[in-house]
Amino acid sequence: MATTTILPAQSAEALAITCADHDDQAPADFTYKDGALKWDSTEIRDEDVITVINTLGGTAEYTIFSLEPEKAAEPEKAAETEDKKEGTEAEEGKIKSPFKLRTTNAMILPQEFLDKFQFQGLPTYLQDAKSVHVLISTLSGAGLAVAFFDEVLHPLL
Repeated sequence: MATTTILPAQSAEALAITCADHDDQAPADFTYKDGALKWDSTEIRDEDVITVINTLGGTAEYTIFSLEPEKAAEPEKAAETEDKKEGTEAEEGKIKSPFKLRTTNAMILPQEFLDKFQFQGLPTYLQDAKSVHVLISTLSGAGLAVAFFDEVLHPLL
């Protein structure tokens, strides 16, 4: 069984991991090959995986945290949407991140995938840290660092 949820990371529910219990559904058949975890008609590429954790107290055994790039809309609709976004973003002074935090719950995952991505604990240099500071360069690249931090990284910290 696999349940995928895509939530805006700023919402309080972004890290609330839930899994719909469908006893009548057969478990998803996960395969991990050529850098992609695949099931049904869905896949998560290696470059989009953040980590895999053991889910505590849920009906799923594992939760996969990954990035879900926003899907490009049809050209005409995308242009209209961009026009609307520019007005509201300019007013608010915020740039919207092109990524969303995606959580996928699963009962069984291929061992090779788990070996590569399962969270094993903090590195030794962070185990005694009382606070961690994250530095981001807000003017480099495409200027999306703050939006990426707000939408994806901050909810994971």
